[in-house]
Order: sequence, then structure tokens, then C-alpha cells
Amino acid sequence: MKRKLTFFANAIRKWHNFITYIGRTPKHLAQMTTVLQNTYSGEPTVILIVGNLTRWSSDYKSLKRALHIKADISRCIATAIRAN
Repeated sequence: MKRKLTFFANAIRKWHNFITYIGRTPKHLAQMTTVLQNTYSGEPTVILIVGNLTRWSSDYKSLKRALHIKADISRCIATAIRAN
């Protein structure tokens, strides 16, 4: 059981670090926003959700959104890797 909880804690930590990295510079945020806007042009604005200690369900919502836009996140990461 402890191993399973550690796995989930690490997944949440990695996701939080990714969102922090994207939001750290306007360039990264603009790239991610562009990818999301191109993919979800007909839908309401799709943004990344950051988990927060004061909102109990924020990590759940953040990971749920991440799974929804998983392919776009992968595309954005691949673009950033090619650019470097």
C-alpha cells in the first residue's frame, strides 16, 4: 500500500513541476497555450490547472485535466525538445 501511495505522490509531484516549468516563462506558456488553442478551438478555453494545498480537490482536477490533454502535453514537450 505504501508503495502505491508513493507512486501517486511522485506522479503528482512530477505534474506539479511540469506546470511550474510551463508557467515560469512567457515563452513556454505561450507555446502550450497555442497548442491547446489549436486543438480545442471550438471549446471553451482549456488551461492547465495547478494543484493547491488549500483546495482539497485541486490535485484531482489537475490530473483529470492532464489526462484529458495528454496528447497535447506530449506534443508540446516534443516541440520544446526539438527546439533545443
